[in-house]
Amino acid sequence: ISEDITEALKAQQTQKQLVAMMTHELRNPLMSISVLLNILAKTPPKDLSEDLRKLLAGSHQNSERLLRLIDDFLDIERMEYGKVKFQLEPVELMPFLKASLDENRGYGEKFGVSFALRQGGPGAWVHADGVRIQQVMTNLLSNAAKFSPTGGTVDISLERRPSGLRVSVTDHGPGIHESIRDRIFWKFVSMYNAQADPRIKGTGLGLAISKAIVERLGGRIGFDTKSGEGTTFNFDLP
Repeated sequence: ISEDITEALKAQQTQKQLVAMMTHELRNPLMSISVLLNILAKTPPKDLSEDLRKLLAGSHQNSERLLRLIDDFLDIERMEYGKVKFQLEPVELMPFLKASLDENRGYGEKFGVSFALRQGGPGAWVHADGVRIQQVMTNLLSNAAKFSPTGGTVDISLERRPSGLRVSVTDHGPGIHESIRDRIFWKFVSMYNAQADPRIKGTGLGLAISKAIVERLGGRIGFDTKSGEGTTFNFDLP
């Protein structure tokens, strides 16, 4: 029994070249541009008009958005090839959850949304990578903020369960459209969601990355949703 894998090897090599190109030819120059735009936006020359100041600020936001897109793409590719290194060590969850809320508070304020830690306590330890846990939290909190009503609150909780520790992020928005619930963790999910739910924007990689991270840590991620009531994303860690 034989199989010609020439085309598969070619596709794999093309994918590696694409990742290398995005790293060196796109990300590095874009990082330099973003830093410069940030400096100009914060301390613009006095003779610039208000319209130009707004243009600088908008350009900086767009460059940051492109950087996030590239970083998300690189992350998911590296994870699929097992090239992402995890620094596993004893981690107490509460300090990392509180740090995630503080770091993302400004993002929530853009949507008029606040974050509240409703349940948790000391002594909740896992063997994991704290930085990666914060990455998962950032993805879940940003999604929850985008789909929460203005003036709403996103609830975060930590609880002990028979399988380990569960972290939950709950919004009180419209819920996930029924037609795309079965593919919510797909890569580039926003492409599939565009027609079902035009409010969904972004890279469409955040939930796929979160799923890959949680599973690499020996855990599971899932969600519960009700139309018109909201959605809870949760992940369990042993």
